[in-house]
Amino acid sequence: GSKQVGLIGNKEKRAFTALLAVLAAGNALPTQCVYEGKTAWSTPTAKATSRQECDAAEFRFVFSGKTGNHWSNQKTMQQW
Repeated sequence: GSKQVGLIGNKEKRAFTALLAVLAAGNALPTQCVYEGKTAWSTPTAKATSRQECDAAEFRFVFSGKTGNHWSNQKTMQQW
């Protein structure tokens, strides 16, 4: 495999946590992406690359409410 992976928009790199789940009945919950930050400005904008595709797939973009981590927490789990 290649050691170098090409990126689009490589000037902006942000880590996030993606939560995926499938119910016992087989239904998938919408994917939740948790970003570091205290406001919605921390999440991708409506003009972000592939945002329309993510919205169509019902991705949920949320902020962690904390600076310095992008982990899921009780608040983000309740939003999910």
